[in-house]
Amino acid sequence: MARFSLHAVAPNRPGIVAAVTQSLTDVGCNLEDSRMSLLHGQFSIVLVLEAPGMSSGTVIEEALAPLLEELALQLFVRPIPEGADDIELGDLVFISVHGADHPGTVARMARAIAACGGDIVDLVGHVVLEGAETPSHLELTAALAHDAVPGLQVTLEALAVELGMQCELREEAARPV
Repeated sequence: MARFSLHAVAPNRPGIVAAVTQSLTDVGCNLEDSRMSLLHGQFSIVLVLEAPGMSSGTVIEEALAPLLEELALQLFVRPIPEGADDIELGDLVFISVHGADHPGTVARMARAIAACGGDIVDLVGHVVLEGAETPSHLELTAALAHDAVPGLQVTLEALAVELGMQCELREEAARPV
């Protein structure tokens, strides 16, 4: 079965999800996985599509072509190789970081996770309006070997102290992708 990833961004307005998903349905695509988000007025979409009988993303791109101008949509479609979803993730850890906003916080947290052999599978961050008690909030989900969790915990705690932030780490058993 052919699978594709679709990545799109557009200035936010009502009807983006309806228009994109209807166009995909019209050419026979099925949504297997999705993430849609609004960031500072920009609506972003990442989809994994099951596309029976398609050998390239051209049909998908052509189906969405009328929306490019109408919605000011920027679009990228790429094939997902067979077996790409057979990845063994390991244990999941959920990391919550909040406190004062600092440039480079995400990069430093990501480097610490990577140094422990971790793979970030989800990341959501927000900087809120000035004057808030916790102006920066970061939620990460990472996959890594169970025996690497204690080392990551120590590293993240030290980093949080250095940045004047609070960091919590919670473990969950491994799950298939």
